[in-house]
Amino acid sequence: MVAISPKLLLEIKTKISARENEWKIKRSISKEKLNEFMRRTIGNTFREIIFGDESFLRNWKQTADFKQRVSFINNTRQYNKLVHAKEKEELWLINAYGNKN
Repeated sequence: MVAISPKLLLEIKTKISARENEWKIKRSISKEKLNEFMRRTIGNTFREIIFGDESFLRNWKQTADFKQRVSFINNTRQYNKLVHAKEKEELWLINAYGNKN
């Protein structure tokens, strides 16, 4: 899933079918898909969430997922983690606390 804009969501299926060049354009999103998008958006953010509808964001802020993420971020000391350093060489784990989903 990729949010291209506040009103445009791109979803790419990873399974290739016989009709792999076929596009499906939908004018609405199911409640289940919207919930999945919300969980992924909240679970992967470290800075801000931008959306075109302020009331939508207020609703998201009331969810357990959002409250857990804020708590996690507030208790996280660093975003990236130095794994190994030797002389002038460094190995970093980038986005060490990102969501694995």
